[in-house]
Amino acid sequence: MFEENMPFSINHSVDTRGTKSPDSLLEVKKILDMMNPGETLEVLSADINTRNEIAEWCAQQGFVLWGIINAEGFFRLYISKYIDP
Repeated sequence: MFEENMPFSINHSVDTRGTKSPDSLLEVKKILDMMNPGETLEVLSADINTRNEIAEWCAQQGFVLWGIINAEGFFRLYISKYIDP
């Protein structure tokens, strides 16, 4: 199972299950902006549109989306901030 073999540790977590995009995406962006390169954020989201928008945004911005796990009634997304060369 992915969670048992994650190649990273979770440094930050945000629960956006009570919000929808774009508010959820703005909250994720705010936290990622404060994080150090190489740190990982766990995002909890119940909104499929938010899940999709976060995944697309990560690809556009160069963040590493390690995976999306379907939990009971929500999703867990794992995002690492890129490491500056």
